[in-house]
Amino acid sequence: MKNRKILIFIAMTLLVYPLFFFRDLTPDNELKYISIVTEALDKGNTFAFYNHGIPYADKPPLYFWIIMMVKNITGSYSVPAIGIFSLLPALLILIVMSRWSSSVLDEGDQTLASGILFTTAIFLGGGLILRMDMLMTLFIVLALFSFYRCYTETGKSWEPYLVWVWIFLALFTKGPLGMLIPLVSIAVFLSTEKKLSKINKYLPIWGFFMLVGMAAIWLALVYLEGGKDYLYNLTVKQTVGRGVNSFKHNRPFYYYFIEFPVVFLPWSVFYFTTFILGIKNRKNAGVLEKFFRTVVVSTFVLLSIISSKLEIYLLPVYPFVTFLSIIQFRRLAKEKYWRWCTALPGLLMVLMFPGVLVVAFLDKLPFAGNVLFYIGMLLISLLGIYSFSNTVKGDFKKSSWGIVGGMLFLIFSISLNMENLNNEIGLRSLAEKGEKLRTEGGKSSYYAFNFEKAENMDVYLHEPVTNIGDLDTLKKAVNEKSMVLFVRKKDIKRNQELKGILNNFSQFEIGSNYVYRISSPE
Repeated sequence: MKNRKILIFIAMTLLVYPLFFFRDLTPDNELKYISIVTEALDKGNTFAFYNHGIPYADKPPLYFWIIMMVKNITGSYSVPAIGIFSLLPALLILIVMSRWSSSVLDEGDQTLASGILFTTAIFLGGGLILRMDMLMTLFIVLALFSFYRCYTETGKSWEPYLVWVWIFLALFTKGPLGMLIPLVSIAVFLSTEKKLSKINKYLPIWGFFMLVGMAAIWLALVYLEGGKDYLYNLTVKQTVGRGVNSFKHNRPFYYYFIEFPVVFLPWSVFYFTTFILGIKNRKNAGVLEKFFRTVVVSTFVLLSIISSKLEIYLLPVYPFVTFLSIIQFRRLAKEKYWRWCTALPGLLMVLMFPGVLVVAFLDKLPFAGNVLFYIGMLLISLLGIYSFSNTVKGDFKKSSWGIVGGMLFLIFSISLNMENLNNEIGLRSLAEKGEKLRTEGGKSSYYAFNFEKAENMDVYLHEPVTNIGDLDTLKKAVNEKSMVLFVRKKDIKRNQELKGILNNFSQFEIGSNYVYRISSPE
């Protein structure tokens, strides 16, 4: 069984890792991070980071150091190399959670839980994008795992101090949430168990002083490199400013509750069902189940109270939601509801291949799918048939493995068609076209209109892209300068005046954007 588990982990990795080789960087965060690191390397910064000269104190330095390391080792910003630091933490989380739950789950259930967690959309996405969230989640899981070993007296004598080390690394990766989530979870659990007075046994005060000392050294180095304003931005604006009436991603308290069906796809029904049944039958729950449930509830409430919300911020709760669900499934296996938890995703997978064929026939497919893509879609539908047929038979495990396989083949199929999708998700082709137009048209500068993300194309162009924010400035620039101009399609469609200004210039369409070659009047 152990060898089967290893083989499944290897298969999951091989089906998703190719995506890193074929896809472009996304402009929202990935390209921005590369631009920030490029600027840091040019200026020799290590603790204070800037995005086109503007302080970027949103994130601690650890993930940026990883990107710097990859650049120094490989000589480039290799997406497959940087991607290892998202995918590997995801796999390590599966290993840690499997080991952690081994007292209540057999190898088969551990492997099933790992497959379900890995194919939960946000968790899978977190392992396939270049962000620090998965790395922070790993450190949070390790901190809570070490605490639980201390609580159940199965850990080493020094493990209470290790909890603080993991918490600091989580803090150093993403910021305050890396510290708040484990500390709040531990405090709430000890309170419910009426052992809060013994917290010093599991979280010794000297460990706290150790964390404070490490944080003080880091912040002192930030101050020396970035100054007082940067330190204030990092410690106050990015904490209090995001926590209360956030200036960024501000959402209502109930945001995650209404997003639940979407952010936990394709396992939303299963997670909801197990959670309700687990609460209903909680009297017979073991310590591990109680702890996982406490982590889920306390983290969900904590993240709901904080006003800045994004779906990816929920990532630390996913390992506990999944393994809690499987623990409850094992304990309540005789319940009649399980067989229908996989019905909807299985049925949707069945319809995947015929649906794609219909869309392609109507010429509505947003890319030209190759033969391998259609083979992949066919495999997904066949796995959907396998899943749905086992749902009808009442075999939840086999049905679940059909969905796991379908999700993995979906990613693999997308990977083989990224050449046709990159223009929609990234800006590399747009930058390459702009560079070609500049070479053909003689000396000119790069500009963008109402397109802040275009500024990060300096990663590809090796020159700055100036973003123009209003039409008056654009009119003046167009009349006075030779330029290569990047504009989003949606701005052209909804702004007739903008369309009129650019109507007489050469226009080239790249994905959801246009690039113009503009020559100044002679």
